[in-house]
Amino acid sequence: MPARSFFFSAVAGVEPNGKELWRIAPAVVGVSEQVTEAAATVWTPKGSLSTGWQLHSREPWLLGLNASVPVGLRVVAALPLPPASGAKCSIASGADRVWQDGSFVAKPETGVAGAAVTRERRFADGAIALTLESGVYDLQMRC
Repeated sequence: MPARSFFFSAVAGVEPNGKELWRIAPAVVGVSEQVTEAAATVWTPKGSLSTGWQLHSREPWLLGLNASVPVGLRVVAALPLPPASGAKCSIASGADRVWQDGSFVAKPETGVAGAAVTRERRFADGAIALTLESGVYDLQMRC
């Protein structure tokens, strides 16, 4: 695997999963104790997809993920859980909590806080996965 391809898919975690669906799965756990951030921009059939993640702290677990998703593209963002199992986590999108204690946080007037984060609840590869529609996101995970 060429180094560039390894960086995009393994470290930055950006991979296509069809023409209109991509996956962002930061390689925070298991890469290296010294790798604490990565960013990438890739060209998709719908336009430029940019993402970046930064592990601010391992204890407590503070992970930031930002993404700029072009119109017509959906992204499954898989935010990795800390190595200690059973951690209670929350995810905020800007000032709004979107995930707390194992489920989405609903707001009556908008459905889910952070309007473009879907109600879909999926766990994959030890992560909390959120489906993001086109837009700009600044997600913060705390465990």
